[in-house]
Amino acid sequence: CELASFAGALGMIGGQVLDTELELETEAEILDMYRLKTCALLKAACRMGCIAAGADEEKIEAAGLYGESLGLAFQLVDDILDIVGDEDEIGKPVGSDSKNDKNTYAAKFGIEKAGRLAQKYTEKAISALDIFADTAFLKELTEHLLERTS
Repeated sequence: CELASFAGALGMIGGQVLDTELELETEAEILDMYRLKTCALLKAACRMGCIAAGADEEKIEAAGLYGESLGLAFQLVDDILDIVGDEDEIGKPVGSDSKNDKNTYAAKFGIEKAGRLAQKYTEKAISALDIFADTAFLKELTEHLLERTS
């Protein structure tokens, strides 16, 4: 049930429809599409791990916040790399989003603003982990995803 709700029309599929069918113009519209498309499955995975472990609702919610924030930061960095990344490192042609007429956050609002927002969501993801023990690996992973070049 958890995975289905995040994968369906109110999750990943809904985000894909927004991405391919609508001309997204505002910050809110683009970030909402990212929340549905990119973040939904990360959020579901984080929540399902807690559910499987028998965590309480507070930890399940914190895990969901971590997954969503991580997904937003990841997508924002991905947008930046599509503009300024090294094609050999990122494994796809630089500029493919603009060639495919995609409105990305970085293209629409600038690389610097996208970078600041990615940093904000990285910090939010790391803060969401405070409720858990032994999170050094997840914190390191989260920081790495912000600083990645591929």
